[in-house]
Amino acid sequence: MKAKDRKYGFRFARLFALLGIIPILGCGDDNASNPTTLRDSTGITFDWTCTEDGCDLGVRPGTFQRSGCPTGEHPGYGMFVLRFVELCAVCADEHGYAAFPEDCRLAVCNTGDDCLQMENARYECRSGLCQNVDTKKFPSSPVDKAAFLNACFARVARESTVDHWAAATQHAYSLADANCSPDGLSCTLPDECWQL
Repeated sequence: MKAKDRKYGFRFARLFALLGIIPILGCGDDNASNPTTLRDSTGITFDWTCTEDGCDLGVRPGTFQRSGCPTGEHPGYGMFVLRFVELCAVCADEHGYAAFPEDCRLAVCNTGDDCLQMENARYECRSGLCQNVDTKKFPSSPVDKAAFLNACFARVARESTVDHWAAATQHAYSLADANCSPDGLSCTLPDECWQL
């Protein structure tokens, strides 16, 4: 895997990695428009609590936690808000966290009310996923390699992809190799992946 495939999340406020809770600043001006929970594509439900100071992603008891974090890091969850809302099982320290595509699952929705609203990123429900309304910055077509990997990991249990060399992880990357252009700018989603 190329280093550019790794995403980095930096703390915006105090990091509660031991509890698996990561505060996020920059929620929408009207926090009442945010849902109180977020659900990922594997069925895990997270608490989403917003105040005028920002929003907290809360992990419920019994939620899958990563193991094998390096010394000085703790398991927790973080998120990326790009084309999709990505909820990621991470190892975090006082500086933040990083994630590979296999660490993240997409936030799902039935209606737009299920999607979070950030100060600089608004989300709507399309194809059962919370997707950025800014289709100029995040076009839905063509599907690039990042969106392809998100779609192909969406239905895979997190426990199956904790190890980069696990069969389920490598399967998704082999699908990308077989279905994406060499530059990664255009991919065709196979039926086993979430259809965007």
